[in-house]
Amino acid sequence: MHMLVFVFVRDSVPNVRDEVERLIAGSELAPNKEYPTYQKRCFCVGELAYGDSLRAIDDSPRGIAWHNQINAAREAGDEVLENSILRERMLAIQELQCLHPGYEKADPECGCGGVGFHVYSRDPSRHHDWWDIGGRWNGVFSTTEDIIDGDGDNYPGNVARVRDIPTDTLPAAIITADGLWYEKLMYLSNFLDVEEWLPYEKEEYQRWGRQVAD
Repeated sequence: MHMLVFVFVRDSVPNVRDEVERLIAGSELAPNKEYPTYQKRCFCVGELAYGDSLRAIDDSPRGIAWHNQINAAREAGDEVLENSILRERMLAIQELQCLHPGYEKADPECGCGGVGFHVYSRDPSRHHDWWDIGGRWNGVFSTTEDIIDGDGDNYPGNVARVRDIPTDTLPAAIITADGLWYEKLMYLSNFLDVEEWLPYEKEEYQRWGRQVAD
């Protein structure tokens, strides 16, 4: 999975890329460093409700029609139509999901022990397998001034001062200048608008937005 990650570096670092590499390496370079832990929602929470609702929709005449329309849109390369149908389908699944007796309940047989969360470390090295400055988001800061580091290197559109980062640019994770990793704690739907998300999804989105701002 590709994610947009903000890495904070201090103005005084001589080389931005070297500092990003050091921070994102985490315990690989500092094996004795202690990192805070955090609770992450387990995927088993509401899984039964979602699975049953998904199957009920997909097995219905309406769901079969949507499936055929999605395939036709993909063959035609019509991403707008495809996403529109996926949105309708997701809203229908949500409607059933909220009425299911297993909605927002953890699976007692899950590895989480039925508590509905796992405890993880914030060690950056455990959250990635590859990175690049810019990457798929090359030029995300194209409206800000170019910054040149101590070695004379600059990364147009990919490095910005914190005060210049647009407030509506929300990353999936942040690594601070002291080497701590922060991330949004769950996957949020790409097909629905924020106001159409389930209550717990909205709460998580708002919580993450506040944490990013902080």
